[in-house]
Amino acid sequence: MGVNLTGKEEEKMKRYIFRKTGVIYLRTISNFYLSMAKEEMEKLKEHAKNLKINVEIKPNKVIFDKKKGAIIYDWFLNHKICPFYKGHACLVYEDRPVACREFPHGKLNYSQQVADFVKKNRIDFSDVSYEEAFTKCKLFCKSF
Repeated sequence: MGVNLTGKEEEKMKRYIFRKTGVIYLRTISNFYLSMAKEEMEKLKEHAKNLKINVEIKPNKVIFDKKKGAIIYDWFLNHKICPFYKGHACLVYEDRPVACREFPHGKLNYSQQVADFVKKNRIDFSDVSYEEAFTKCKLFCKSF
C-alpha cells in the first residue's frame, strides 16, 4: 500500500530526506515497492534469466558523495505485481529478499541503516545541493 502525496509533498519529502541522510530517491515514494540489497538483486536477475522471466530492477536509494560520486544503496523491483509469484507460490522462495522474508512483520530501521552505511563508507554529502546530487545520481543510474 502506498502513501498519497501530491507532487509538491513528495518533492519536499525527498529534499528533507536528502538533507538528513544524503539519500536521493529515484523512485516515487508514494508507490509500494520491494527494496533489496545488491546481492539480492543479482540473485533475482539470475533466477529471472533461468526462469525466462522479464524483470526490471532499478536503483532505489542513491547516495551522492562529493569525491566518490553516486553510490547505489539499494535496488527495487519495478513491477506492480511480483513477477516471481506464480500460481500462489514464490518461484524464488529460498532466495527471496529479506523484505519478503520479514513480511508482514518487517522490523527494518532504514534511517539507522542508512546512517550506518554513510558512516562506514565515509560518505561526505555536506555542502552538496539536492539539485546537483539528484542530477548526477540520475545520470549515473541511467545505465541500469
